Amino acid sequence: MQGRDAYGERMPGRTLEVAPRNADVHHALGLLLIRRNRVPEAMSALKESVKLSPDNTRYSYVYAVALNDTGEKSESIRVLEEAHKRRPADREVLYAIINFNSENGDIQGAIVYAEKLIEISPDSPEAARLLDELKRESNR
Repeated sequence: MQGRDAYGERMPGRTLEVAPRNADVHHALGLLLIRRNRVPEAMSALKESVKLSPDNTRYSYVYAVALNDTGEKSESIRVLEEAHKRRPADREVLYAIINFNSENGDIQGAIVYAEKLIEISPDSPEAARLLDELKRESNR
C-alpha cells in the first residue's frame, strides 16, 4: 500500500540469511513475490513454507491456490489433501478441495469432501446447500 515492496523484499531476504528454516519468512516472501509478479520465485518460497511447517494449513492453502492459479491443478489438490489429513476439521481447506475438484470436473471427488464438510459442520446450511448442488450436478 505504501509502495515499498522493494524494501519489503529485502527484509525477508535478510531474515532468511539468519533463519533459513523460518516458515513464516518464506511464506511472507512468497506473498510479496506474488504481488511483484515473480511467480516462479514465489512458488519456491511458498512451497518451502509448507515444507518447513506442514501443520500450518494456511500455508498449504495459499500454496495450493497459487498452484491452481498457475495451472498445476492436480498438484494443488494433492497439497490440499495432505493438509486435510493433518487438520481434518479445517473448513477453508475442505472448501478449496471441493471447489478445485468441481472446477476440474471431478464432481464425485467434490462430493466426497462435501460430505466430510457436513460431518464437521452438520448444522451449516451453506455446507448442506453445497452438497445438494454437487449431487444435482452429478445427476445431470
